Amino acid sequence: MICSRTGRAIFALAVISWAISLSQSSKAASALLSTLINNQGSLTEDDKKFSNFMAYSSTPTGGATAVDPGTITVATLAAIGGGDGPGLSFTIPGSTVTMGQTDVISFTYTVATVSGDKIIEDDSLDSLTMARTGVGSMVTISENTANPNTSNVIFTTPTQTSSSDSSFFPNLLASVVVTSSIQLVGGTTANSTATVPSFNERFSQFSVPEPSSLLSLALGIGGVLLACAARRGEKKRGRTGMAARRESRTTTNKAL
Repeated sequence: MICSRTGRAIFALAVISWAISLSQSSKAASALLSTLINNQGSLTEDDKKFSNFMAYSSTPTGGATAVDPGTITVATLAAIGGGDGPGLSFTIPGSTVTMGQTDVISFTYTVATVSGDKIIEDDSLDSLTMARTGVGSMVTISENTANPNTSNVIFTTPTQTSSSDSSFFPNLLASVVVTSSIQLVGGTTANSTATVPSFNERFSQFSVPEPSSLLSLALGIGGVLLACAARRGEKKRGRTGMAARRESRTTTNKAL
């Protein structure tokens, strides 16, 4: 029970502080994929660290141009306002093939919790920008994890299209090794094209309050308890004083 206005104010401040600390995210950033690979760089969003970018390849056929990792921008979803995260967004401006051409773009990275806690529970994949034209063209994006888990986004024909996919891990994890693969097939007619300008990968987690959040809540509750104790003490002293005055008046009346 909240015992006084002071107690209610302390409690309200504690709740607000707790909510703010839960909603705040740590640094968000973006970088070129080539920079992340060559400099062993990393990106961080909330308590997720994305690192160990490696094993990049682009294997075009039919006269298609290989995609340079220096043209691929990797950004945390928080950095681009990409909605629910944590996760990464990949922008690939040169990923287009035409009739008779193909390309497979692939790379690997690791996502891990900064705290080391096993709280990563699933992975998901989506792309709202992939497109194809003509006959036989196809876009396939795969997100493979070492658990093993696989999410696939496949864009083949208007009647066989999926723009998102997700899968849950059998157990909560502290880190996940991810291999992303983009397959582009240009098709068989003169107007055939396949492209995937961007896609997103997300890794949700089992929610665990941060230590700072728990501390804020504990301080708030402690403040409320202290305020209640002080209030009870004041009431007790008031009752004791009133009893003493009544006893004094009674003794005076008897003496008279």
